[in-house]
Amino acid sequence: MAATCSCLCRSRILCLLAVAATLIFALCIWRMLHQLTQDLNRSDGEWDAVTLRVEQSRCHIGNVAYSDGITRSSDGTAECKCQKGLFFCTRPNVDDVEDKDAIHVLSGASRGRLVGLTALIKSIRTNTAASLKFYLVTDGEGMNQLSVWMDVAELRDIKREIIVFNEYWIDSKTITPHRGRRWREFLDPIVYSRYYLPLLLRGFDGRVIYMDDDCIVQGDIVELMETKVDEKHIGAFSTVCQQLDDRFGLPHASYYDLLNYNNKHIHQLGIPETTCVVNSGLFVVEVAKWKRHNITRQLEYWTGLSSRENIYLEPGDQPVFMIVFHRLFSLINPYWHVRRLGYDAGAKYPTSFLEEEARLLHWNGARKPWQYPNQYGAHIWRKYYVPDPTGKEKPQML
Repeated sequence: MAATCSCLCRSRILCLLAVAATLIFALCIWRMLHQLTQDLNRSDGEWDAVTLRVEQSRCHIGNVAYSDGITRSSDGTAECKCQKGLFFCTRPNVDDVEDKDAIHVLSGASRGRLVGLTALIKSIRTNTAASLKFYLVTDGEGMNQLSVWMDVAELRDIKREIIVFNEYWIDSKTITPHRGRRWREFLDPIVYSRYYLPLLLRGFDGRVIYMDDDCIVQGDIVELMETKVDEKHIGAFSTVCQQLDDRFGLPHASYYDLLNYNNKHIHQLGIPETTCVVNSGLFVVEVAKWKRHNITRQLEYWTGLSSRENIYLEPGDQPVFMIVFHRLFSLINPYWHVRRLGYDAGAKYPTSFLEEEARLLHWNGARKPWQYPNQYGAHIWRKYYVPDPTGKEKPQML
């Protein structure tokens, strides 16, 4: 009798286990079918969002995607490793040696503008005895070319990291090119790479100098690095209303000239229309403060908003920086940012001033010194020109 009861109990347990297994299997099948139904009903935009999240975490060189941790060699002497969506290219036991006294400089250029970037690097190095560390951002097409370029004799001993920017980080946030050629120029993802400054610097929390690739430095960069920044400010920028502009009779520009004050988002900011424009082509910032104020997310927000609404009257990231850094910056010495050399307004600067007094020249505007040999101050730029060993980029010379 006892044996019979024992057999019945075991049978019931086995039955219950079989039922439970069947239910679990049925639940798994239901979930798979439910997910499949959702996928079939998913819109193209939703599929794009899923793809975007995946691609943001990968590194890209051309049409090839790489997973985190993958290492590959460049055409130069550097090794490139994928880390959190970015390829970092360094020379082992050279660029990764810590130098606490080094001045950290961030700049970048896509293929086709590397000629400007290398001239900038040479100009900085030529005019200082300080230790330097460069963070050079480019695209997948420019990685090998820049690696080889930086291995020429004039630049070889410069400490640097070459970083391949992940265009998917900004792909869904760029300004829609509905206003002609000038707007399309600012769809280059490298323009927006500075948004991700903390990620590009990989844990460095100190002071860093950012400058555009169409600049030349004539002074000792130590002076710029030592720019006084108020404790309440994140960094230092220049405006178009400083003494230098008045000295040469250059026109002032206000927020009203670049922002659409008829847009509700701009109106709600409460920024006076007469506020002087901030130039984003050169700045000195404290990375720790940048993180603390969540600057990257703010820049992303205002850039994304511009793709949906007409809130800026000028293209690019400058209006975005004007909004995010309002009242959060100190002033750079105006001799350290002599702008407008790529415009007709550059004619207002005497040649003697450009050669003897100006510390940093900036050809912001359409006419770059490597494309227009007669442009204002282009003869100074040519002093720092470094020929491309690959032969892919050659400036227009006199």
